[in-house]
Amino acid sequence: HNLVAHLYCVLVSMLTRKPVVVTLHGQGYYDTRRTLFLRRMLSLRTDRIVAVSQDIRRIMRDNRLVSEDKILVIRNGVQLDAGEASSEGAGDRVSLGVPPNAFVVGSVGRLAPEKDYALLMRAFAEFSRRTEPGDPEDAGSVRLLLVGDGVERARLELLAEELGIRGEVIMPGMQQDVTPWLCCMDVFCLSSITEG
Repeated sequence: HNLVAHLYCVLVSMLTRKPVVVTLHGQGYYDTRRTLFLRRMLSLRTDRIVAVSQDIRRIMRDNRLVSEDKILVIRNGVQLDAGEASSEGAGDRVSLGVPPNAFVVGSVGRLAPEKDYALLMRAFAEFSRRTEPGDPEDAGSVRLLLVGDGVERARLELLAEELGIRGEVIMPGMQQDVTPWLCCMDVFCLSSITEG
């Protein structure tokens, strides 16, 4: 689902006569004329392009990347039914190390610059300062949950220390099954600079 993979797939397809299907997940595909030209040429030899949102479809159309009949939108997301989120979330919190009565703001993704978790962490620090403490047993009743791993991890841990919220930030690393973590969240926050 990136330009290099698209190029390799088209080259292999020319030899094997196998169809080429490409997925586009983000908005940063058209930053230079050269990239745009290459995308257009590769798209001529591509059977189907899957966009993860109507916004990506619009970007492809506006940039005349590919004919409309080759674009298929399959939304990128996770579906949780309301019962699953409410019934499982409360029970799993304790086993996952999340205080049962905490108000949890969270996100799931690579700890990478384009996700801008530093912005989320700063906003959470302000939110945490403004949150009035409740019952003494509920001390520290807000948490920031960042599920994932990546190059920004050390920088984010340091930022949490600098902001004085390290004790309120939970970073369990990469998880194969994020459903229980999502069920722990009261608010899911997407802070990305660019996203599909």
